[in-house]
Amino acid sequence: MAPMRQESQVIAVLGSRGGVGCTSLAVNLGATLAQDAANSVALVDLDLRRPSVARGLGISARPGLDAVLRGEVGVDAACHPTSVPNLDVLPAVSPMTHAHELLSTPAFVRVMEELGQRYAWVVADSPPVLLVPDVPLVLPQFGACLFVVRAGRTSRSNMEEALGLLPREQMLGITINEARLPGHGDQYGYYMKPGPEADAAEDEA
Repeated sequence: MAPMRQESQVIAVLGSRGGVGCTSLAVNLGATLAQDAANSVALVDLDLRRPSVARGLGISARPGLDAVLRGEVGVDAACHPTSVPNLDVLPAVSPMTHAHELLSTPAFVRVMEELGQRYAWVVADSPPVLLVPDVPLVLPQFGACLFVVRAGRTSRSNMEEALGLLPREQMLGITINEARLPGHGDQYGYYMKPGPEADAAEDEA
C-alpha cells in the first residue's frame, strides 16, 4: 500500500453500456499514470456486478473490494500490487446482483476517501451508466469522468442519454474506441488494449 498523501485525483472510466472498452481504457490509463515515478496509482473495479479488471490484468487477486465493503478485511488487504511499478489494483472478486446495496453504504465512501489519501491517482472502472442504478451512487466520489463509446456498438441515443445523466463539470471528454481512420483498413482506438482477457470480459457484459 502506498504511503499516506494529502490529495489525489479520482478519474472514473465509464460508458452507456457494457462491451465498449472501459476496462481496457482504465487499465491502460492506470498503467500510463504509474509511469511517472512520483505517482502512486490505485486501479479500482467498481463494476461489482460484472467485475473484469483483475481478469483484464491477467491476475487472480483475493480478497477484493466486495470483501472490504462487507467489513471482512481492510483496504490494505485488498489492494494488490501489479507487474507495473507504482500500480496497485483493488479488484472486485465475486459478481453481485445487488451491488447498489454495498455501493450506497458509508463503507464505500470511507474506502474511496482512504484510497484518495494514499494514492496520487485513483482510476475507477465504473459500472455502465444506463444498465444499472449504481452510477449515481458512486458519482460523488469522482473528481472527473472519461466517457467511452465504441464505434459500431454505441448508439447516438444511448450516448446522449448517458451523458445527460453525468455532471458536465466532471467530464474530461469522450474516447472513441475502434474508430476507423480515413484511408486505413485497420481499426484504431484511442488507447492500446492490454490483452484479450479484458475484451472477453467486457463482451460478456
